[in-house]
Amino acid sequence: MVMEKYESIDDFLDRIVQVTMNEKRITSLDGLYMCPSLEVILARGNRIRSMSKLNLKNLTHLDLQHNFIERLDGLDMLPHLTHLYLNNNCISEIVSLNGPMMLIELHLACQTSGEIRSSNASLHASQPLNTINLQITSEILMPVARSLMVLNIASIGCRDLSPLACLYRLRQLDASDNLVDSLQSIEVMLNGCINLTILKLEGNPISKQTKFFESVMTMSDSLVQINGKEVLDSQRDFCKRLKQRKNEAEASGGSLRPARLPKEPDAKSRSLLPTISSLPPDAPNKSLVLGSIPVNSQKQQQVGVPQHLRAGAGAGIRRAGSYNNVQTEKSANVADKERRDQVQGQLFGLSVAPVKVEKKAPKT
Repeated sequence: MVMEKYESIDDFLDRIVQVTMNEKRITSLDGLYMCPSLEVILARGNRIRSMSKLNLKNLTHLDLQHNFIERLDGLDMLPHLTHLYLNNNCISEIVSLNGPMMLIELHLACQTSGEIRSSNASLHASQPLNTINLQITSEILMPVARSLMVLNIASIGCRDLSPLACLYRLRQLDASDNLVDSLQSIEVMLNGCINLTILKLEGNPISKQTKFFESVMTMSDSLVQINGKEVLDSQRDFCKRLKQRKNEAEASGGSLRPARLPKEPDAKSRSLLPTISSLPPDAPNKSLVLGSIPVNSQKQQQVGVPQHLRAGAGAGIRRAGSYNNVQTEKSANVADKERRDQVQGQLFGLSVAPVKVEKKAPKT
């Protein structure tokens, strides 16, 4: 931005809407109050220790990553702030988030103790530092619950995610490399974060448990990605049905077992079925109708049922539950066979209807 020839300094400062001063070894932001129209401040990789004296009503984006800020305060002077980037600082206390009622993104990852960091181009390759356990409560987050959509709290020593349940508009949460070890706290958080679509929990003790992915996906219908892995609706529905069956089995005191096929008839039941030897020798040829397909057999001279349903000598008719429409002719004078056929129908679903046989006139 260039100052006009006949422009006053005040007018020039009033026209500035963005300031970029990354890695300039700056220690303070106090002088920026002279730029009341500022909307964007990019000051990462410096030596800034406080942001409490910023009084910029129009500021929307503030990037102070890789500095030495120890307290998150002064946001009440930034009412229009929407994006706040404070990764890799020394924040050990969040005083309040009152003020920025339109905050959309909040990045607080990797808060460490105050060892000296590098402030040159290799800033991201810092020496190992001690992680600060940053406490985040629902009271702190409540002022931004109506607007916050992206939250990054990776590597801050967090153990419990349940305070995040108040963020009902949250869509992306990065809580990787923390100390979360309970599925219950995740479930409480997901019950409140009804719009959450992307969840990152890598590096937590809970993520190493068996069936972690399946357990978390059933807790929320809005999740589309967990630890970088896509969540399919078909997977979620299957896991929900399986979980429901397990719960029902536990409630009834039983165990989840696959359905069993019906048992084959025992020897006592087979003994009640007709055999070849039990049929009268003068039984006429029969015509079997399976549905609408007629089947005639010349070999079944003395049999009232088809060959694939009857048994040989000393054996009974095998189960044929799928032939419910079987109809066969039989001799009108074989009363005991009719009784056995009725028993057969009751046991195996065979419907055997008696058919009248015309008597032949005697030859003269």
